Amino acid sequence: MGVQAQNAKKPEPKFEFIGKVTEKKRINVGRGAAFGKIFREQLRIEIQKVTKGDLKPGVVVPLEIGQRRIVSPVPAKDVKVGQVYRFDALYKHPAHAEGLYLLDGRVHKVADEAPAKPAPAKPAAQAGGGHKYLKAFPQAAEGMTRFVIELPHKTRAEEGAFKVELVVGKVMDTDGVNRMFMGGKLEAKPLKGWGFTYYEAQLGPAASTLIGVPPGTPPVHKFVQGPSQLIRYNSRIPIVVYVPKGAEVRYRIWSATPETKKAAKN
Repeated sequence: MGVQAQNAKKPEPKFEFIGKVTEKKRINVGRGAAFGKIFREQLRIEIQKVTKGDLKPGVVVPLEIGQRRIVSPVPAKDVKVGQVYRFDALYKHPAHAEGLYLLDGRVHKVADEAPAKPAPAKPAAQAGGGHKYLKAFPQAAEGMTRFVIELPHKTRAEEGAFKVELVVGKVMDTDGVNRMFMGGKLEAKPLKGWGFTYYEAQLGPAASTLIGVPPGTPPVHKFVQGPSQLIRYNSRIPIVVYVPKGAEVRYRIWSATPETKKAAKN
């Protein structure tokens, strides 16, 4: 049995990719009587280049490391937020609440690899001036900040397959365990005299779930989401959003497959 164990083939990682660490925290994975006794290091990584597995560049994926049987070449304590590394993971969680969630991960240096192309940036810009229609939109009022999104050009026929999700929120300290969110509203308003639309946000207080936080859990500085809205894709007009000072605007571009599926009669 001992010889068999020594000669047993180590499982091959199912996922390999290069990415930038956007968040690092220690999480409690204990359940029941083990709650508060089993901890893992969790990284959130913005994927830049995929070399193995069904992952996509631009996606931010959680990766759990720290299992005893997996030795990470770069220890979790040495991983720096904002740095680019090479990662691999043995498994994908079959039914995690977050959806895509990788397990049994390792971190490697990328000094000997060609630099990966960075994924497209998704925060909206505060300053703008390049778009010919931007001058139609007023500057931000006192206590507000103007954010501008200029979408990649697409034909009118192509734009019907895309949507843009606007997300307003704030970067703040969280306890690293509970899910935080912000109240408020994001409204579409007409720009008089032009026929354009702009968006204005109001933010309410932050709230969170009420899971107990183990003593010694470090705080996590992260973006906390507030109101959001899904709007049509229009690359001919800039998207202009006014938010309270201190808030940020982020966005996602959603796309549909060209084929449609037939529903069954019932």
